[in-house]
Amino acid sequence: MKRTALALTLVMALLFSAVAGMQTVEVAQAQFFGQPFIWTDSPSSTVVYTNTTIPLKAYAIIHIDAPDIVYFLYCVDENSNVTLTNLNKTKVGIHRAEEGYKFYTTSVLENLTEGNHTLKVYSQDASGEEMSYSVEFMVDTHFKIPLLVVSPQNRTYTTSEVPLTFVCSEEITSADYQLNGIGEGPISGNLTLAGLSIGDHKIKVVVWTVRGVFSQTIYFSVSQPEPFPTTLVAAASIAAVAAVGVGLLVYFKKRKR
Repeated sequence: MKRTALALTLVMALLFSAVAGMQTVEVAQAQFFGQPFIWTDSPSSTVVYTNTTIPLKAYAIIHIDAPDIVYFLYCVDENSNVTLTNLNKTKVGIHRAEEGYKFYTTSVLENLTEGNHTLKVYSQDASGEEMSYSVEFMVDTHFKIPLLVVSPQNRTYTTSEVPLTFVCSEEITSADYQLNGIGEGPISGNLTLAGLSIGDHKIKVVVWTVRGVFSQTIYFSVSQPEPFPTTLVAAASIAAVAAVGVGLLVYFKKRKR
């Protein structure tokens, strides 16, 4: 009886451990995805816009089991609402518990006046559930971008090493650059772009300041270095040797006399 009771106790303990382990995994997976949200890539509160027409890029992330987003709606400075139904849908995430859908749309904000503005964006799904997001941004058509990329320039280089030099008239809090669309991480100042391949390149320098984020994109190319003129050098060497030979011949003739 004691052995039976002991065996039963062990079995019950294993069952409770297994159940507890399964519950922990399920809770962790459920919390990994996070809450659905809505956002705008443009306009942004960290950018000073120098044009009265700027792009609107909005998107919403929802769980894979949630009803689809059917439309976006936005308004600028409490003006009339504008509905956007031209939605694109893509899948995000890898595992089932982490999967969801991204709904995004684009439009254009036109005839914006100088100064500060407030944009409010809403999304509504098939069940009537809404999400909202608000962002403040500035339009200043007289604003001069404080960033200047000195090197590289829009030209062709015959070397695989090109200096990256830039200046900013405002205090930089952080900076980075992208070479051919690939982020290279934060940088603290000027550096050298090494190992550049032959062909066309694009570099984008981005700086963060207290007034916002500023960037400049430069297009340049790298070509094969011009071959060393060996034929001319050889000809010059032969001419030099011939001249020396003639000189020696004249010298020895004079000595014989």
